Amino acid sequence: MERALVVKAASDTDARGVVLRPTPAGRRLWTRMMQLIARRNEEIFGCLTAAEQRQLAGWLDRIVTHAREQGP
Repeated sequence: MERALVVKAASDTDARGVVLRPTPAGRRLWTRMMQLIARRNEEIFGCLTAAEQRQLAGWLDRIVTHAREQGP
């Protein structure tokens, strides 16, 4: 189904590439999704203090970095 959320154009700097840009409808959808994610994160992580949330974020960043270093 064509939803017209992005437009595709040739890259000005790389003839092999394309550039994707959100349409106004795509920007509206993105904004709604970010609001939904923020609400859900508050529901899940709201029981943690700000310091605990920062600590958790640091641990998760460390795990992701480690996983990337391990490769596929």
